[in-house]
Order: sequence, then structure tokens, then C-alpha cells
Amino acid sequence: MPLLQSQTTPENGHWALWHITESLEALQALLPIQQENQQELAQIHFEPRRKEWFAGRLAAQVAAGQQGMVYQGIQKDQWGKPWLKQQPAHLSISNSSPYAVAIIHPNSPVGIDIEFPKPALQSIKTKFLSTTELQDAGTNLDKLCVYWCAKETLYKIHGTKKLAFKGPLKVQPFTLQNQGYLQGSINDQEHYSLFYQAINDHWMVYSIGS
Repeated sequence: MPLLQSQTTPENGHWALWHITESLEALQALLPIQQENQQELAQIHFEPRRKEWFAGRLAAQVAAGQQGMVYQGIQKDQWGKPWLKQQPAHLSISNSSPYAVAIIHPNSPVGIDIEFPKPALQSIKTKFLSTTELQDAGTNLDKLCVYWCAKETLYKIHGTKKLAFKGPLKVQPFTLQNQGYLQGSINDQEHYSLFYQAINDHWMVYSIGS
């Protein structure tokens, strides 16, 4: 099944996870492409990335349907943040092959990220983690991945591209489990609860603002 999970959040949002197993042609057949930004798609030449593009929108379509919304495509604002066309709802999308995930909330800002714990995180951890966060994560690659996903999620909630991961975005130390909650903040002023979950060999984090 390409749709791996679809769940309503405690805050009345909805997220959907798509497992990409189809061919590009099969994914295209599932999406009403005339509603999408075909100019954006035309700039993606690498087939795996095109498949992720379609799968992310299919996940958004599922999540929108669970919210009782008619999916009419996605548009992006000046910062590249996605929005549902003709719907007053908040949207976030992420992909990390072979998965794509989307979250929608009718009223509140949302952020979501899914990643595979790549060894490269070890070499860049000082660029996105504070001293306290570094001490907590240590050399645990899975924990580093959750920290990264959490900061990506906060970044997406903020909604602009002028925000550093190290400093303005903070995540409190935590004990890693298969799923749980994190506490994060933006500029020490906006505070968020973030849910994280293991998705097979990947990690997913999402949050819904107030």
C-alpha cells in the first residue's frame, strides 16, 4: 500500500505518510496534475525527486480529504512555503525516499519533517546544535536526526528563510524512545510541543502552533 499511515492529531490536524513504491507513471495517474504547478515540476529532472514531488502532494491530498477539504493543488508563497489552493488551511510537506509526508491544520501553523539518520549529521552537528543540545545528543545518530527534524519543523512553522538553526531554534534535551514529545522554541519567545516517531529506519517530527 502506498499510503502507509494517516492519522488525526490531538490538536485536530491531520497527517498522512506515503510510501513510494509506485512508478513515476503510476504516481502521475493518481494526481490531478492540471491543478499543480507544472512549471515547478518541469524544473525537476531527476526521476526519484519527481516521484517525491508527486508523493508529497498525494499525501497532502489524503490529509486534506480527512479534513473535509477538496484538494485543488498547492501554491507557494515568497518564502517557498506551501499552501493549499483555495483553502484557508496550513500545510507542511517533507520527503526522504522512500517516504513523503504532509500535515494540514485548518487554523494553526504546522511543520513536519522526515529524515533518515545519515552519518553526515555527525560532521555538521556543531552547525545546528547548541552546546547543551550537543552534550545531550552526543554521538547518537538517531538522536541527532530527531534534533535535526525538530529544528526543520520549527523552521517551517516560522515560515521564512531568515532563521538560523543554531541559536534561534532550540530543542530541550530528551530521552529517545520510539515516539514521544519534545519541547522547542523560536527566539525564546514562541514555545512548541513537537511529536516525534520512528518510521521504520526514518524519524518523523511534527508540530502544530497555537
